[in-house]
Amino acid sequence: MKVKGFQLNIEIPEKDIENMLEQSGMLDEIEAGFAADHATAVEYGQMPGTTPPYDAIEFWVRKKLNVTDKSEIPKITSAVIEGIYRKGTRPQPFFAPAVNTVASKLQTYDIANEGMYRIGQAIINEARDNIVEKGISHTYALENSRYVRRKP
Repeated sequence: MKVKGFQLNIEIPEKDIENMLEQSGMLDEIEAGFAADHATAVEYGQMPGTTPPYDAIEFWVRKKLNVTDKSEIPKITSAVIEGIYRKGTRPQPFFAPAVNTVASKLQTYDIANEGMYRIGQAIINEARDNIVEKGISHTYALENSRYVRRKP
């Protein structure tokens, strides 16, 4: 199963493989991740000298900082972008810990009956919980951009 930049190899007992082969889609390769433009920047941080997307920061300024004065929004947005450019941002891992948590509990999943898709869902749900627990997503754009899909 490939999970957005992470490779997780799962050992499946031979007796379970027969059961899975009989059920359509149980062994399909899946992809799980977050579609939000800033997901990678949140997970790994941003180095000084990088510029985040203006629209994403403007949205954050309006929602997180609750700025409603239309003349102030561009000023504050530019100041935040300049600060990120100068100092960067610190990593706030939410996805890698989710992969590790699910991998450490693989024996608790009934892979033979639930399939690989269920493992992808577990990783995404764990990552969403990390986002909420750490207070990473103030606008819910990151949290709501999660996906799990079967690869064609």
